[in-house]
Amino acid sequence: MNKLDYTRFCPRKIDYTKEFQLQLERIFEGNVPKLYKLRQRKNIESFLTCLDLDSEANEYLLIGKDDGSVELWDTDDRLTKNDTQYEVVNRRINFYKGTKTGNEIPTHSVSSSSNHRLIHSYTSNNRAYRMYRGSSSSASPSSSSSIQKEGSSTSTLSYHQYSINSILWYPRDNGMFFTGSGDRCVKIWDTNRFSPVQSVDLRFAVNEVSCSTNNVLGIASQDTVPRLIDLREAIGQGAITMGSRSRQPCKNALTSIQFNPVPSREHFILTGDRQSDVRLWDLRVPQQELAIWPGGTAGIAWEPEKAQEFCSMGTDGWLRIRAVGSDGSGRNSDHVGSGRVVGPRDPLRVSSGGETRKHTGRRITWCGNMVLCHTALGTVEAHVPATGRLWRTLEAEGIATDGAAHTGGLALQGGLGHPAGLRLFLGCGSTLVDCGGCSVEG
Repeated sequence: MNKLDYTRFCPRKIDYTKEFQLQLERIFEGNVPKLYKLRQRKNIESFLTCLDLDSEANEYLLIGKDDGSVELWDTDDRLTKNDTQYEVVNRRINFYKGTKTGNEIPTHSVSSSSNHRLIHSYTSNNRAYRMYRGSSSSASPSSSSSIQKEGSSTSTLSYHQYSINSILWYPRDNGMFFTGSGDRCVKIWDTNRFSPVQSVDLRFAVNEVSCSTNNVLGIASQDTVPRLIDLREAIGQGAITMGSRSRQPCKNALTSIQFNPVPSREHFILTGDRQSDVRLWDLRVPQQELAIWPGGTAGIAWEPEKAQEFCSMGTDGWLRIRAVGSDGSGRNSDHVGSGRVVGPRDPLRVSSGGETRKHTGRRITWCGNMVLCHTALGTVEAHVPATGRLWRTLEAEGIATDGAAHTGGLALQGGLGHPAGLRLFLGCGSTLVDCGGCSVEG
């Protein structure tokens, strides 16, 4: 595909004002959501597992599915007139198929005459950056199997063999994105070609991927320690393992990982596991954690402005607010321990033991003074962290029915100046749900 033209609309950032709350209220109470059925193969039903909206144009939506396939949607494709109003139409603009059950997995063989090949370039703050992929001369494209070192990158790029558990845009440029899968691989994609250009085998199923603006990937996997991939170095070096000198070694698989959203504090990173605790790390001292909060978690969301607090989605059914201190280091924390409970308990998350097999993707986000949570029932709850109260619940027809079977995350599109206003996208079973904003009078 051609380079994504995200200059058609001015970059739109979420405006956390009273108008934002009014538009959020309109989504929860006034609008009928639009349902889009995802592409299916014959006699094989696939479910949406994760989604992500690019931060540059705030327009292009990535969707990962449980059959390893990836879809790209334009959420501002065009305006259509309905009676006296105009409505925004979403359109799928690209599709990359996953594996087929029982059939051989197709592969892309990549060859290069040089040691490194340019896969992506961009300019930021008047400085040019280039990212290269290292080739492997020992790997044979015709070989049916090969032995890979842990964390090594492959020169033969295949489709994901299992469910995509995490999908993420590169924060600086929507020309690149990342996927993490149950097949133990993290793949780096070229958006223009819409195909993977690099694959890193981590030897453990990948549950979540996070990326800082400093070009570092954080990975939560079925292993008990977080891993890092530095995009500025040769990716063929593999992943860096953290926690070699942990005071209390984790014994459970990691479910969540998130970088601090404040640029000056991106070296702080949170991880969570299903059974025991949430941990705060400093990438400058990766050998051991800075702070530990008890309680298993299925998701983490930082407070977006100052990042002095975060919300965790506990596997015991509760949402909790915890503080990391004014400097983000975990010191002088007011809520170390059980944390502040927010909203009602989610009983299905308790009965499932916090498992994310049917409830995947990013299901919690903190926007302004609201925390949005995609529950195991398929509904969306808006909580007020300051008071701990439930503000609104979205129970629109077509959401709870599909969502009870498979919940695939949520994404919030900002832009109060856009004709459609604030929009909320949900993954419910095999359906993309657009809880759109207002329509425009024609």
